[in-house]
Amino acid sequence: MLKYEKIKKSPRQFLALTSLKVEEFDNLCDEFHSDWWKYYRYNTLRGKPRKYPITYESSDSPLPTTEDKLFFLLIMLKNNPLIEYQAASFNMSSGKVSEWFNVLSKTLRQTLNRLGLLPCREAGGVSEALKKLGAKKVTLDGTERTIQRSVDYGVQQDYYSGKKKDHTVKNNLLATDNQQIVYLSDTYEGKKHDKAICDEEVVSYPDGIVLRQDSGYIGHKPDNVTIIEPVKKTKSKDLTEEQKNTNKDKAKWRVIVEHAISGIKRCRMVKDTLRSIHFMIRDSIMEICCGLHNLRVKSYSRAYARVRV
Repeated sequence: MLKYEKIKKSPRQFLALTSLKVEEFDNLCDEFHSDWWKYYRYNTLRGKPRKYPITYESSDSPLPTTEDKLFFLLIMLKNNPLIEYQAASFNMSSGKVSEWFNVLSKTLRQTLNRLGLLPCREAGGVSEALKKLGAKKVTLDGTERTIQRSVDYGVQQDYYSGKKKDHTVKNNLLATDNQQIVYLSDTYEGKKHDKAICDEEVVSYPDGIVLRQDSGYIGHKPDNVTIIEPVKKTKSKDLTEEQKNTNKDKAKWRVIVEHAISGIKRCRMVKDTLRSIHFMIRDSIMEICCGLHNLRVKSYSRAYARVRV
């Protein structure tokens, strides 16, 4: 049976299981604890209001401490195990795994939001968020996550991505030069184009900011923004050597957002095939994983600290 107190004695193993270092986990857990008790004191695990508030937790709980609860949740996000495997690892039924995951993920999202680690979800609020960070340059890109194929043929068509040759859901995101995720769009079906998401969610930018984007966003030109994008080859005309070299230089900077996406996908729940069929869960999991990535970016024990902007 997995226990926080046992695994934390091996920092390397703890990092592999949770994506966080022990000190990062402990700092997050202190904040998580207060949000958990604000909820659990007045509500049951299933979300029903209690007749009387409680001041203690049952001693026979499979997750007796706040550390065990957060440890349980992070293991699910990081490793994307089968529910039956998670149930065996924490000595509980598969039904309880789902109940715990649902309530703990909502609590963690609340904690990350309170700490200012979640990306902005409102397109109109991005300008203010970038001003607070003092960011002068940002990079825009899209990311797709594989989902299980629906048995409904019409749904299959909506979620089939010609790019990935699979059934996916998609988000656009903005990253700063130190890989912090500033903005995360709503989650869309896989067939929707990246540029179409931009047209639907009109992001506001501070005047004069530099926006890097790839060739999939050609035609996306917000007002008062300097656009840096590669020169696209046409059917009738090849690129010159100068244009090829310029594109290579631009790609070196645009790769920042690819590193940010790989940081988010340390959590295998957003890297491997997502088994949940609930659209809101698919969206909230991506948001939480972005928040955990931002937590690592802001950690001074990480390499991100060397390139702060």
